[in-house]
Amino acid sequence: MNHPVIILDSVSKTYRPKASSYQTLRQTMMALFSPLSGRKAQHMERLAEVPALQNVSFKVEPGEIVGIIGKNGAGKSTLLKLLSRVSPPTEGSIRLRGRVGSLLEVGTGFHPELTGRQNIFLNGTLLGMRRLEIQDRFDEIVEFSEVKAFLDLPVKFYSSGMYMRLAFAVAAHLEPEVLIIDEILAVGDAAFQQKCLKKVKERGGLGGTIIFVSHNLDVVSSLCTRAIYLDRGEVVADGAVGPVINQYLQTIDFARDLHRWDGEEGDDSLKLIRTELIAPPNAQGLDTSMPLTFQFEFRITRPLAGLIFNLTLWSSTDRMLGYSLYDDLQTGPPPVHQPGHYVYEVTIPPNTLSTGSFTMRPQVAIAHRKVITEEAGHLRFSLMNLNGIGRRFPNDMENLFRPAWNWKCSEVQYPSNVIDLTTRKTGT
Repeated sequence: MNHPVIILDSVSKTYRPKASSYQTLRQTMMALFSPLSGRKAQHMERLAEVPALQNVSFKVEPGEIVGIIGKNGAGKSTLLKLLSRVSPPTEGSIRLRGRVGSLLEVGTGFHPELTGRQNIFLNGTLLGMRRLEIQDRFDEIVEFSEVKAFLDLPVKFYSSGMYMRLAFAVAAHLEPEVLIIDEILAVGDAAFQQKCLKKVKERGGLGGTIIFVSHNLDVVSSLCTRAIYLDRGEVVADGAVGPVINQYLQTIDFARDLHRWDGEEGDDSLKLIRTELIAPPNAQGLDTSMPLTFQFEFRITRPLAGLIFNLTLWSSTDRMLGYSLYDDLQTGPPPVHQPGHYVYEVTIPPNTLSTGSFTMRPQVAIAHRKVITEEAGHLRFSLMNLNGIGRRFPNDMENLFRPAWNWKCSEVQYPSNVIDLTTRKTGT
């Protein structure tokens, strides 16, 4: 029978500001001879207490990948510090089973005066591993971190990116039973982030328990098997990833997202005045299962022939996904647009794009002469996978497209005289 690897029972954490070590002579005398001032000081100290976590209770089973989500100041990082034993709880109890590896911030657990090589062995020792175990994984750690040329340099000379690379490589390859990761993955470049996410998925697939804090809901959706939503130090929701993220998204004002551009770009014959991403009504965030409709509004001041409109989609790694072209491959003479306002609209079908962040860039030309700048009309949006389709894809974060194809499975009935492969006997 498997026992929970993490148990939190009514855990609270309160931060109290340190009292100033400097007092004036007047303050000292008042504290000595005025009992009221002493009571007032105690009252003010209680008012200054900052509750970071309040009565948090949950269990984590072996092999779970749990995403902790919430706004800034919700208590996410405080929770990870308690789980990593960096800080004790003010109230309640925390029970952990097995070795715990933590990545709370760049350089946590590294000694700045020691070299990268020495810190690998130091971290392994702190995790309770023998020297031979560390040596067996040493080459893999160095290769993954990509800091081999600086391995014998004290880590105090490392950049934040190098720090993060080595810290993650150590934590991921020394294989603690519980791996705790804060927003540290945001430090590295895009390629290394993808590399780290693949490694985390591999660890999860091998039965490792992972606690993951991130503001990137797309990563949480594709990586985690469970989500916990914290708000003001309290657990608001705990359960399946999709519903918990949806509940969190309902508290966010999506009107501030860059889903609409208003301006005036073009020449004396045509102006692009609006681009907009239209999501389905009442949508709380954009999901891969939703249709995405783009609208482009123009103002034309004189008759135009040969209008060419092109939109491109780019991934967060600046790779072009594809383009949609209008009015370029028309048969016969090109249509003539008379003066007036026009709205072009194109819809990307649901289950076409993969999860990730994208930029839509419009391009407008008249008879192959560009009339708007490269920066005009850009829209930025992120797609998540809240319905669970494809969440188990091992390389989901690398795919640019993920169309939902219709698969069909049917049972085949063979005649009775065909050999039964399961029993190795001929039917009668």
